[in-house]
Amino acid sequence: MLKNVILPVVLIILTSIGTIYFWFEGIPLSFFGLFGFLVLGFGSMYISYYLLYKLFPDKRNIALPGISNILSLKERPQIFTIGSILGGFFALILTGLGVFSWTIFADKYKSYQLSNFGQVTKSVIISTGHQKGLGTYREYQYLDNAGEIHKDKFANKNLSVGDTIEIRYSKKRPIINQVILDRNPN
Repeated sequence: MLKNVILPVVLIILTSIGTIYFWFEGIPLSFFGLFGFLVLGFGSMYISYYLLYKLFPDKRNIALPGISNILSLKERPQIFTIGSILGGFFALILTGLGVFSWTIFADKYKSYQLSNFGQVTKSVIISTGHQKGLGTYREYQYLDNAGEIHKDKFANKNLSVGDTIEIRYSKKRPIINQVILDRNPN
């Protein structure tokens, strides 16, 4: 139970913390999320296989394989049992819930940083463009307390290069920021 459930859960939690922390960083640090996704996927498979092997014992099921055997390309006859089918579905559900929880916790972390360490500053639109997923965007840059320049993008079609906007950024982690849009322009 320790190596089959508790160890994967601990690894999933630790890599999830890292994934959420590096969520806002640029390349290459943001690629830590790929490692987190692999740990989440394999950990979920391992936990699901172990639990459903115990819940639905079947002599056709092999004992829980090591990671090296899961990744091996050896030809094995495929046997579908209730435990293996439910284990596959359970692993997919756990992985999906894990990724969904990352987005929720990343938003909560951003809100925490901006509410506790937030500082409002002026920012200047430096370029425009179009990107799949974001649509038409405006790129802006701002200076933090240490005089470092940070850049970010947000979806917008109305502003032009050189326009000034207000943003709130975290003094603790200046890469985390949010555009403050005036909802009632005069």
